[in-house]
Amino acid sequence: MIRSDAVFSIRVSKSFAGLLFLLASLAYVLPGFAADEVKVRHLLVRGKEEAEKALDELVNLGVNRDNFIKVCRKYSKDHPTKGTGGDLGWNTRGKLDKEFAEVAFTQKVGEVSEPIKTQYGWHLIYVEDKRDTSARTQPPDPAGGEKKSPTASPDVLAPNQPPAATPPAHSPPPATTTPLAQPPAAQPPTAAPATPSTPAATTLPTPATPPQTTTPAVQPVKPPLPPKRLKIALEMAQRRLRPTQPGELSVILENVGQETLKIFHPDLIPLGLVVRSDVPPTHPQGKWEAIGDPTSFLIDLKSRASAGGTFYLTDYFKDLPLNGRFWVSWDGQRFLENFDKKFPGKSAAIEEYAKARELLSAAGGTLVKEVKGLPARPAATRMMQELPFAIYDLPLKGKYFARLDVGDFMRRETQQIWFELVTDRQPQGVEQFAGLASEGYYDGLRFFDIQKDTYLRGGCPRGDGTGSPDRFGAFISNAQKIPHEKGTLSLVTRLKPKTNSREAGSIFFICRKNSPEWDEVHVPIGKAVQGEEILDRIEPGKNDFIQQIAIVPAERGPGGAAAPPASAATTAGGPKILTGQGLPKALIKTTKGDLKAELYQEDAPNTVASFIDLTEQGFFNPKPEEKKEPMQFLDKVAGLYIRTGSPDNSESGGPKYRINSELDNNTRKHEKGIMSMCLETDAKTGQPIPDTAGSQFMICLGEVLYWNGMYTPFGKVIEGLEVLDKLEKGDTIQSVTVIEKRGMPYKPQVRNK
Repeated sequence: MIRSDAVFSIRVSKSFAGLLFLLASLAYVLPGFAADEVKVRHLLVRGKEEAEKALDELVNLGVNRDNFIKVCRKYSKDHPTKGTGGDLGWNTRGKLDKEFAEVAFTQKVGEVSEPIKTQYGWHLIYVEDKRDTSARTQPPDPAGGEKKSPTASPDVLAPNQPPAATPPAHSPPPATTTPLAQPPAAQPPTAAPATPSTPAATTLPTPATPPQTTTPAVQPVKPPLPPKRLKIALEMAQRRLRPTQPGELSVILENVGQETLKIFHPDLIPLGLVVRSDVPPTHPQGKWEAIGDPTSFLIDLKSRASAGGTFYLTDYFKDLPLNGRFWVSWDGQRFLENFDKKFPGKSAAIEEYAKARELLSAAGGTLVKEVKGLPARPAATRMMQELPFAIYDLPLKGKYFARLDVGDFMRRETQQIWFELVTDRQPQGVEQFAGLASEGYYDGLRFFDIQKDTYLRGGCPRGDGTGSPDRFGAFISNAQKIPHEKGTLSLVTRLKPKTNSREAGSIFFICRKNSPEWDEVHVPIGKAVQGEEILDRIEPGKNDFIQQIAIVPAERGPGGAAAPPASAATTAGGPKILTGQGLPKALIKTTKGDLKAELYQEDAPNTVASFIDLTEQGFFNPKPEEKKEPMQFLDKVAGLYIRTGSPDNSESGGPKYRINSELDNNTRKHEKGIMSMCLETDAKTGQPIPDTAGSQFMICLGEVLYWNGMYTPFGKVIEGLEVLDKLEKGDTIQSVTVIEKRGMPYKPQVRNK
């Protein structure tokens, strides 16, 4: 059963199918029945429904080589070949699985098969070329050439994809052309079809001509593999999820070192997954009930070998909030912690457990991480360690905003521009833009065309106006006649050949003046409502990137219940609300003077949320009506730390709840001024117990290196270090207030409340 450009579906009868099977079987024993070799591509998925979905999408695009590559990169689960578009190269029958070969060798060039099942899963097979290698044994052609296959090369542009013209990157288009026109998607590079070579005739040199000595070409020397190295790669087939989708995540472990490695069984992989969110709870906790005892806790992974599996995120992270962006990563230390919790006491009985544990400790660079399916953008170095995804119910209904975060990745400086989206008047355009934004398409890009008094143009992954996403929004037009006014966010459209309709890709622009000449061509999808003045400060050559574009519902947007007020001024009796991603700050008044501290929200978001929440409840401040003593500094060790945070000044005082330690993404070191959470102590061993932080915290009086990786740093005293040196045991806190914070709710995720 085959699909091609001319024939979308051929359903064969049982009798014909039987005949086809018979002929294919005879091909194994009858030489010359068909071509000896076939150049083939394949797409591999786990289920038939997935294969049929991919096939339907290919048919809608048109069955050809380029579209097969595009669909393969989107759906295939065969990671070694997915990036090359499922390319298996030239193969004889003996190299292929029997069921696979039966279809590949009877299929015509340029056709795609119906879903085919083998021991590996369900395949779609695309035959790129065929050849008869028996011709290699014949004498060479007198003319010096070879007979070419009559099959036309599939490496041609599709009829609806004319060659792309690259516009100037930093100048507005001429008045006679479409303003800001987005060129069509560039075709992927194609390789020339492989052609069998004819061996040259062997000749002997004449006596008068001595043999010529030639120096063999120097082959490049490949660098040696490190002794031990394990690579962990994450990939999601779809990163924009509907609320009912499970979130299919592939995790592949590859031994890229010389030695055979002792690794944990692939069924246990989810224990190392870490998810963070841009909406509370910022670090949702995983549930591991779905993980059972594997057949063996450890396995051997040979050099160059790989293992892994595909998992559903919602099996382990349940109730992820709707309309939120998320990032998933894999952490070796988190895996070891969760393993000990899931299988308490098991590690002592596992032979060679220490070897597997050491491998995941990342000591000496033995553990490397990779995210697949994202463009390599040097600016987004941190994002390459995390895989973005989102859960949205598109098309959006009701009032939504787009929050554009612009800043410098290295300095973590962020400024925010808010656009109110016209979801009711332009649902198709908003859905195209919101879909790309939610799956992280714009993360790490620049404004590549800045005409300061006219527009700013962004959204191109190539940075030159020629890049485009895999999917276009079709039949998008400005039928509502939304004007292009100053501050308008608009999608660039292009005329689709043959249909006389317009479509939009990823490139957008922001108007810096009223531009009615664009109303008939491009599609406004929003209008700036806050932070528009930031656009005037974006200039060519500056290190300003689009850190992310978040799609935010009204309740979390400007003026919403959970959003900052429109200005950044200090509200009456309250803290200053930060419009960007600056660090929150707190003022601690003591009997010896004031301490001003910044709080590390990126490194320890839940700990900071707990500290701010307790502060705003008055937890640290003496309350006259309760007639309690002021909060004291409980003890001091000269040169090391001073401790406080107990509401009743007892050793065990706390807020009646615990929060988890935050060490995985925390790069802060214990140096002078660092504020770090205390932990409960095991009565038998005297060791701190992870995930038992409450309200008590320590302030370092010097460098305490052995605390790194044990306690959670969440802030640092930036003013008043001389006061810190004067404090002694028994001194008291007069008040703690939050003086600056971001416009978001600070509600920690707690346990044992």
